[in-house]
Amino acid sequence: MVFLGDKVVHTNSGYAVIEGVSDPLVDGFLVGLGVNDKGYKVRREHGSSQWIFVLSLTGCGFYNDGSGARYLPPGSALLIPPSVYHEYGVADTHQRWEEIWVHIVDGLIEPTIMDWSGALHKATSCELDEGAFRKTEAEMRECLDLSRSLEPHDHHLASALLTLAIARCRHQVAVERGQCDMRIETVKSIISGNLAQANRVTDLARAVNISPSRLTQLFHQELGMTPQDYVERERLARAARLLLQSDMTLSEIAKSTGFANEFYFSRRFKMAHAVSPGRYRKSGGATVQ
Repeated sequence: MVFLGDKVVHTNSGYAVIEGVSDPLVDGFLVGLGVNDKGYKVRREHGSSQWIFVLSLTGCGFYNDGSGARYLPPGSALLIPPSVYHEYGVADTHQRWEEIWVHIVDGLIEPTIMDWSGALHKATSCELDEGAFRKTEAEMRECLDLSRSLEPHDHHLASALLTLAIARCRHQVAVERGQCDMRIETVKSIISGNLAQANRVTDLARAVNISPSRLTQLFHQELGMTPQDYVERERLARAARLLLQSDMTLSEIAKSTGFANEFYFSRRFKMAHAVSPGRYRKSGGATVQ
């Protein structure tokens, strides 16, 4: 990644510190993988004109938005609003830190999804549980791969994956702060336990005594998707596990996960994973890069 106006200062230990870093040239968003050695640090006195999203993969990082330094262990995510002073880099307790970073133009993603804390003047971080971290990491790695493509469709898909990852982290922040809407958690549990059922929005909304439009609004605010999108995502995730962990036929998997038939299931699966269910099973879960 090339920044404009970088100033590199060498510390006594010989490692580079980047100060006064200006923004990367971005059209929508820019994503990258950082493998940083001890001493690496970025500091922006006046913040960035874009949002910055960071997913910590291995090692340990840190960040400071002026209110004190905080660690970013593996499985943690960080969101920095525009114009907020910040510095981040490799924690002094570790030799290396691997992260996926994204610069996002303000307005690209709906404000309710980007607002993790209700306060846009400070950075916010969260620690994802193992399952949520693995999902988010997979989405961000696919986003990274797709962003290198010249096909407009791939860039749209990468943007959708980025939105989904950030929405999941926003949901985790709400859970940690006791701000999670339990109606959403109830509906998620109903869906998870009844994937083979229709899971109509009207029925799901009735189960938590709200209107279908209100349920759709809450899902979009907390998860960045509609209830129908969530149902399909969970069906495809369950189907992927069954393909690898069972001897069920495609027809049986389709029926058990709520798809109308094997052919519709295969079409939706290929759209999501870029490979057919049969090939996914034979390759042990590998997808087309």
